[in-house]
Amino acid sequence: MTEQVIYARDLRYQPVFQYYSMPTSCVGGGDTMPDARASYHAALADMIDVDEANLPPIVEHVEIPVVDDIWIRTVLDERGGRERHNAYLLLQDVLPRLDDVTRKELHSAVAATGVPVIILALPDDPMALVLDQMSPYDAVWMAFPTAEGISWAPLYNPLAEGVQASDNEMLDAGHVRGMTVGEFVDDYIMSEAEGFDIEITPHGARRYPRADSSHLVFG
Repeated sequence: MTEQVIYARDLRYQPVFQYYSMPTSCVGGGDTMPDARASYHAALADMIDVDEANLPPIVEHVEIPVVDDIWIRTVLDERGGRERHNAYLLLQDVLPRLDDVTRKELHSAVAATGVPVIILALPDDPMALVLDQMSPYDAVWMAFPTAEGISWAPLYNPLAEGVQASDNEMLDAGHVRGMTVGEFVDDYIMSEAEGFDIEITPHGARRYPRADSSHLVFG
């Protein structure tokens, strides 16, 4: 099983780099990124009782606070290097210029850490990459480049605050995990002018008319 580790870089606290991981839960930190990585590898090896040379595959993410305790998270991956970098810079530029209403909206969906987290995803990224870095208690915002610049949509996991129940039409959860971000955006976000909520569980998924605010729920 692939492990997901998030390194949170926050100059307001010591150590500067603090990490948490899933599905194996490890927490810790380091004064530098290499220090934090070494600490995480040692903690993970101890948790699953293997030598560090035999650790499972690990996907690394870094998140930083930008403004009003709104965080941007991005995967450390060479794929889409220039496009990912440009989208990241655009997000960093846009967020400080948001009006109060939009900032309040972002704070309506928060991760288990209690703050809004915007996960930057590219159209060619697999949706599994986004879903696998969400804990059962997370609500996150998935940001994606568009022809006009960048947009975002909230994604909720089953135990996140604000999730609604539904008994409507079932969809194929495995199919969503196998989609790219671009395919998912086209099929479930951009194509629904009137709006739908999508709830995805290990046994299937449901689509139902959107209530007062849009959100996509995953399990």
